[in-house]
Amino acid sequence: MKKIIFAALAFALSITSIESKAQSFQEGDVIISAGYGANTLGRQILKAIEQEGAEIDLTGHNPIFAKLEYAISDKWGLGVNFFTSNIGFKQSYDYEVLNETGTFTTNRYEDSYSYKVNAISLRFNRHWEVTEKFDIYFGFGGGTKWGKLEYESNNPERVEGESISPIPFAMECTMGARYYFTPNIGIYSEIGMARSFFQGGLAIKF
Repeated sequence: MKKIIFAALAFALSITSIESKAQSFQEGDVIISAGYGANTLGRQILKAIEQEGAEIDLTGHNPIFAKLEYAISDKWGLGVNFFTSNIGFKQSYDYEVLNETGTFTTNRYEDSYSYKVNAISLRFNRHWEVTEKFDIYFGFGGGTKWGKLEYESNNPERVEGESISPIPFAMECTMGARYYFTPNIGIYSEIGMARSFFQGGLAIKF
């Protein structure tokens, strides 16, 4: 009987020891994250283009992020980040046109601006564990970006169908944190330069 009790106590102590060594980020972990970003600078620029007195209809969506990270050590992670966004707006406005009689006629026109862009980056993260459920990290990386800025208008006084491709190089540098509600499921948030000043979402660890 004493041997059974001793074995049970030893087993309980070993389980406690294993649990006490649990870490929020440790070598071999794989973390998949999906998030949504706040308004981008591009949306703010497009909004600033609007004309005084125009009716504005925002279109598209804020940045959507998908991330995969592998813990190459207890401190460093190597990952791949994907980003997509589609931002823009349509504006309707009155525009005075000089006609053949020498008088002005007010016509209603519509301009459309859209900025569609995708990016994929290689990323390095340096982690600092706070508790077994919470860690903070600093990340930086770079990759490629593709998409285009388009402008269309039914106003004959303006150029129709213009498009501009973005600079094909993508960079990111952010400070972030993850908190796990369970050993495998949690949330993350980041601030910094990554096509959106702030982003947050779900994190799953394997």
